[in-house]
Amino acid sequence: MLLLVLAVVFLRPVVLGGRALLPGQYLAAMHPWAEDSSPEQDIPQWNALQWDSIAQFYPWRVHYARAMHEGSVPLWNPHQFCGAPFAANAQSAVFYPPNMLFLLIAPVRALGLSAALHLFLVAAFTYLLARALGLGWFGSMVAGTTFAFSGFMVAWLELPSIVNVATWLPLIFYLILRSSDLGNSAYAVFAGLAIGVSILGGHFQIASYVVGAALLWWIWLIAARARAYGRETIPHGLLLAGLSLAVAFLIAAPQVLPTLELAGLSHRVRTISAEGYERYVSNAIPARNFITLFVPNFYGNPSTNSYWAGSAANYMEYAMYIGLPPLILAIVGAVFTIRWRSTGFFLALALLGFLLAFGAPVNLISYYLLPGTGSLGGPNRTIILFCFAAAMLAGFGAHWFADHAREDYAPTGRKLGWRALTVAAAIFATLFLAGQFIATAAITEFGIDAGEVIGAAFGQYISFVVILLAAFGVLGLYTGGFIPRPLFTGLILAATIGDLFSFGMGFNPTSSPEQVYGKTRLTDWLQRNARETRLMPINNSWSLFQHPDAVLPPNSATVYGFYDMQGYDSLFSRRYKEFVDERLQMDSSPRENGNMLFIRKYVEGWPKGTAGFVISQEELNRPGLAPVFDTDSLRVYRKASPGGDEAAYLVPLAEAKPGGAETADRTWVTGRSTNEVSVLVTDAAGPSRLVLAETHYPGWRADVDGVSQRITVEKGIFRAVTVEPGGHSVTFRFEPGTFVVGMFLGLLGATAVGVAAGSLAVRRRK
Repeated sequence: MLLLVLAVVFLRPVVLGGRALLPGQYLAAMHPWAEDSSPEQDIPQWNALQWDSIAQFYPWRVHYARAMHEGSVPLWNPHQFCGAPFAANAQSAVFYPPNMLFLLIAPVRALGLSAALHLFLVAAFTYLLARALGLGWFGSMVAGTTFAFSGFMVAWLELPSIVNVATWLPLIFYLILRSSDLGNSAYAVFAGLAIGVSILGGHFQIASYVVGAALLWWIWLIAARARAYGRETIPHGLLLAGLSLAVAFLIAAPQVLPTLELAGLSHRVRTISAEGYERYVSNAIPARNFITLFVPNFYGNPSTNSYWAGSAANYMEYAMYIGLPPLILAIVGAVFTIRWRSTGFFLALALLGFLLAFGAPVNLISYYLLPGTGSLGGPNRTIILFCFAAAMLAGFGAHWFADHAREDYAPTGRKLGWRALTVAAAIFATLFLAGQFIATAAITEFGIDAGEVIGAAFGQYISFVVILLAAFGVLGLYTGGFIPRPLFTGLILAATIGDLFSFGMGFNPTSSPEQVYGKTRLTDWLQRNARETRLMPINNSWSLFQHPDAVLPPNSATVYGFYDMQGYDSLFSRRYKEFVDERLQMDSSPRENGNMLFIRKYVEGWPKGTAGFVISQEELNRPGLAPVFDTDSLRVYRKASPGGDEAAYLVPLAEAKPGGAETADRTWVTGRSTNEVSVLVTDAAGPSRLVLAETHYPGWRADVDGVSQRITVEKGIFRAVTVEPGGHSVTFRFEPGTFVVGMFLGLLGATAVGVAAGSLAVRRRK
C-alpha cells in the first residue's frame, strides 16, 4: 500500500489532477499550433527525447486504441510514410497486455495512469525479490523505492516502452530464483512468461539487457546450486533455464517475428566494423558525467531550462542517480554482505552495467559477439543494470545495518556499525572526489571556467551536504544506540524517498489535455478538404538543441487521421527512404535524427497519388501552385497534376513504360481501414495496372472481384495489380505471415503457462 501511495503521489498531477504526462507545450512552438497559442506561453527547454513521447508514443497509442475499437488488430498504419507496418514496430506495443488500459481510458489520460501503474509494479516486484532473498521489510522497501524512483526510471517515464520493459526485470529475477530454489518447472514457465511480457513492452534494446541479465542470473544460481549439492544438479538447472527461455520466445513471438522482418528491411541495417564500434561507443556516458551520481543537476536540468552540457536529451541518456542514502547503503552492502548468496552477483552486475554504459573495452565483447548490438545506437542505456543492481545492494546494506549495527549486538554490533560507517565514508569520499576532479578537468572543453560551473551548482552542493550529513547522522545515531530501530528505519526511508522525490518529481513536463494536438484553423480546414489525400509538409531542418520550426511534424497526421508522406519511426522502410532520397536528391533524414523522414523541398514530377496537398512555411513560386489556404506563416497548395490527389490510379499496360501516359479519372478509394483498402475501378479502357499509392511490404494480399491476384511493385515502392477492361472491385489486405506464425506460437506459449498454473494449483491443493 505504501508503494502504491508513493507512485500516486509522485505522479499526482496526472493521476489525480487531470494533467497529461506529455510535453504538450512543445507543440506551441510548431505550426499550425503556434498560430493559435499565446505569445507568453511557457514552453519547456527543448528535449528531443521527451518530444518522442508526444511525437511517437501518443500518436501510436491513439492509432492502437482507434483500430482496436473498430475491431481490428492494427498491423498497418496508413497515416505515415505513405503507409508503414505498425504492429511490427515493437514500440507500438500492440500485444503488451497492460496497454489494454488505452482501450478503457482516453490515451491522453492513460499514458499518465500507465506510468503510475508501472512505477508501483516495479517497486512491488523489487520488494518481492528482496524478500525472497531473505531481506526484511525495511531492506526490501529501500530496494523497491530506490529502483522505482531512480534516475533511469524517472527520466524515461514519458517514453513508456523503456519503463514498461524495465518494470519486469525484478519479477523475472524473483521467478527464476523460485524455480531454481524449488527445482520447479512451473516457476520456470512463469519466468518465461515474465520475460516474454517484458519483450512485448516494446523496447528491444532494453529487453536485450533484461534477457542478458536473466541469463546471467540463471548461470549464477545454477553454479551456486552445483557448489552446494553437486554437479549432478547442473543438467536440471539448464533444463529449467532452457524451458523459461523457450516459453519467453513463444509468448513474445507475435512481436518478435514481425519486428525481425521489419528490422531486416529497415534503414537501420548496419555492418559490424571498427568504424561502427567507434561510433557505437561514442554514445557512451562521458566520464565527466560520473559526478551526477552524487550531484545529479551538476550540468543543469531541462525541467528548469538550465541544462547546458549539449542536448537536453543527454540528461536522460546519462541518468544514473539512485539517491545519496541508498548509495551509502549500497557501499555498505557491497562490502559487508559480500558473503551473502547473491551480493557477489549484484555487485558484478552493477560493475558490468556501469562499465558498459561508460564505454569501457568490455563493449568489444557485446558489439562483436552479440548480434544486433551495433544497431542499438550506443551502450549508455546499460546504466539500467547499474541502477537495478545498486538498488538491490542498497537493500542488502539497509538490512545488514538494521540487524547488525544495533544495540542488541553491543558492543560487537556497534563496532561493526562504526567500521561500516568509516569504510562507507572513505569509499564515498574517494568516488566523489574522483568524479569532481574528472568533471572539473573535462568541462573546459565547453569553453567554460570550472569555477563558474561549480558556482552555478552551489545550491546543489548545499542539498548534497545536507542530505549526506542527514544520512550519516542517522546511521551514526543508530549505531551509537541513541535512536531505536523503528525511528531509524523510518528516518532512512523518509530520507531516501525525500531525496529521490525532490530529484525527480518535477522532471517530466505535463500539460492540459487541450494542449495535446488541439484543433487549429489548418487542421480544421484539412479535415474538410483533404481528409483522404496524401499530405506533403515541407520541413527543411530539425534540431536537437532548440524547438524546431516545423509544420505538421511527423506522425501528427496519425492523430488527426490524415495521410502523410513523412514519418518518424526507428525502423521505417529502407526502400521508401531510397525512393524519397532519389527524388529529393538529398538525404530525407535530418542529420540530427536519422529515424525521421522529411520532405525537405518540393520537387516537380512527384509520382501521381503521393501528394495531393503541399504545406509550406514559404512561398513556393511554382507554376500552377496557387495557395488554397493561407495564414501569416503557413501556405497550403494543391498539387498541380491530373489526379494528383488520388489515392489510386490506372496505368494502361500498353503505356506502362517510362514516360508513358497515365490516367487517374476512373478509380477511387471506396473504403479504408487499418489493414484494408478497397478501390473501385469504374471503367478500365483496356488491360491496366491499378496502382495504390501506398507502400508495398511483404504480407499484402489483393483480391480483384473476389479472386486472388498477384501484387507487383510500381515505381519501386507502390503496390499494384493487373485488371482487365471494365469495372472492378479491388481489395488490398495486410495479412503478414510473420504475424500468423507469431500468434500461433504465442498461443502455444499461453497454453504452456496455463498448464503450469494448473499443475501448481493441483500440487498446492495436495
